[in-house]
Amino acid sequence: MQADVVCNASPLIFLAKIKRLDLLNIYSLRIPSQVEAEILSGIKKKHEDAKLITEYLEQRKIESVKTYLYCHT
Repeated sequence: MQADVVCNASPLIFLAKIKRLDLLNIYSLRIPSQVEAEILSGIKKKHEDAKLITEYLEQRKIESVKTYLYCHT
């Protein structure tokens, strides 16, 4: 059984740079929509790691999830 993991952009970026995104295959990944936006921004800037991340996410059919920030005052 795979553990559910919400992944920030940093691990994706660093693993893409060393071409080891496959290390995440043991997890059931979720990415916040803000992470998806950051990756798409990297694509526009022609960052190779952003391209690798996008291909990986598409291959695994990982979709972003909408997240909310709640502030209690």
